[in-house]
Amino acid sequence: MRIIMRMMSASRASNSNCNSGGPTATGGSIFVYGTLMSPEVMNTLLGPTLEKSQPVMQPAILCGYQRFPVKNHVFPGLIPAATTTAAPLTTAVPAETDCISTTTSIVQGIHVSNLSLPQQMDILDWFEGDEYTRVQTKVQLLNDKDNNNANDNDSGKNMVSCELYEWSNPVEELELERLEWDYDYFREQHLEWYLENTVRPCSQELKQRGHYNDNENYKVLE
Repeated sequence: MRIIMRMMSASRASNSNCNSGGPTATGGSIFVYGTLMSPEVMNTLLGPTLEKSQPVMQPAILCGYQRFPVKNHVFPGLIPAATTTAAPLTTAVPAETDCISTTTSIVQGIHVSNLSLPQQMDILDWFEGDEYTRVQTKVQLLNDKDNNNANDNDSGKNMVSCELYEWSNPVEELELERLEWDYDYFREQHLEWYLENTVRPCSQELKQRGHYNDNENYKVLE
């Protein structure tokens, strides 16, 4: 992720510099599990693009992964459960969750769909940076059993295909000895600081680079 403020306490470190590229932009739906779960973060980053394409955010469950705080930062990294010996998540999950029949390593997050403008996914890729790789996955949507995007082969389970940002830096940079990264705690303790010191500066840089232009004048981030 992007870091704007170099001089900060370890407990409030943010993302990495707003100046290097992330994965190549494709697709239109993604599972988010960290700071992007915040509507304030998402809306600030996507900015004027929301006037033409409004993403749809829906609670979802991801199986087979674990989410840990990144050392000295307020955001998490997501890794396959098989890559760590840390104990799987055992906290309560929604009753309609089906995938826990095969694994207890689950992550609750948000499925974001309708990212229909090319610059919207490109913005998120740029913000996440080189510490993450966007990969294909499936998640289970919650509270919407009639969702029309569910795959035919997964009818009744409300599974949908999407992408996610998997942590690609060394796992030693994650706090594996700690409990799972907590979204509610992030909102209570760090959200306002994070918006002010990371997200809004990133948004300003996106504006200066012409990334909020309409489709005809859209400039791909590098």
